[in-house]
Amino acid sequence: MRSAGWIIVPVGVVAYLGVLNAMLATQNPNLFPTLILIGALTVPLAVLLLAYGGGVT
Repeated sequence: MRSAGWIIVPVGVVAYLGVLNAMLATQNPNLFPTLILIGALTVPLAVLLLAYGGGVT
C-alpha cells in the first residue's frame, strides 16, 4: 500500500488525457465536467494515499 499514492498520479494523468482526447475528437463539451472531476480528485487522492501509506521514506 506504500506505493499506491505514487501509482494514482500517472493513472489520473492517463485518464485525464484520455478524456481530453475524447472530448476534442468528438467535440462534445459534455465531457468537460469529467475533466474537472478527474483533475480535482487525482492530487487529493494521491496525498491521502501517501499519508495513509506512511509518507515518503
